Amino acid sequence: MRPPCSVADCGKPNVARALCGMHYARWRKRGTTELPPVTQSPGWGAGRAGEGSRRYWTKARIVSALRRYAAENPGPLTGNDHAWSAIKKGRLDLPTAGAVLAIWHSFAHAWLAVGVDRSRVSLLNSRWTKAEKAYLLEHAGTMTLERIARDLNRSYASAKTMIGSKGMGITARANNGYWSAAMLAREYGCPVSRVVALLEVGAIKGFPHLHRCSWQIDPADVTPELVAELRRPRKNYKVSPPDLGDYRARYGIRRLAAVAS
Repeated sequence: MRPPCSVADCGKPNVARALCGMHYARWRKRGTTELPPVTQSPGWGAGRAGEGSRRYWTKARIVSALRRYAAENPGPLTGNDHAWSAIKKGRLDLPTAGAVLAIWHSFAHAWLAVGVDRSRVSLLNSRWTKAEKAYLLEHAGTMTLERIARDLNRSYASAKTMIGSKGMGITARANNGYWSAAMLAREYGCPVSRVVALLEVGAIKGFPHLHRCSWQIDPADVTPELVAELRRPRKNYKVSPPDLGDYRARYGIRRLAAVAS
């Protein structure tokens, strides 16, 4: 039988230097058999009692930490989870990338959610939110796609792709807030020829497109008088009522039996 470990209240058999395996490993690693001092982590592990959640990094704490980091670091903020993991390394006062992405799915939307100025955040390669899609759809007919993309801090190609065939299925050709003759006719339920005729005589203000065979009409120039003219019913070219009587008697056509007699 091996003698017990020399550490008080251990009782395990010694392995080397009169120490058990556990205390010998501590002695080789730290030079002492005592446990290292316990440090209280400001942002790791289970939550404190009474918080209602076992996780320390709740949404409120993540928002507070991100706001504090944004205030301490002016300039553009990272939108990459790998870059954030490199920043967070060794800092217990910052949440992990997984905790942030579990709530907002991207760091760009996380920064915007905590109140960071949009000019410091890049939304490239991030999913469109419902609010962004609603803004794009609302202003697509009155603002250029360049202006909408700049307001949303996205690229022109991203805005065009989202509103085009790969997104909402709306044609975004020359979307400068103008209507074509076909769009105006479809809006007021009239033939395109009527719109073109009014454009040619100058009743509707418009100008030809520089590169396409189409018109560009400002919707603000369509007055109520023009709306009434566009919605006017189509003209009926029949000047006499249809013949509902005896067709043969009306046009003097004799029946074959009468001719034979």
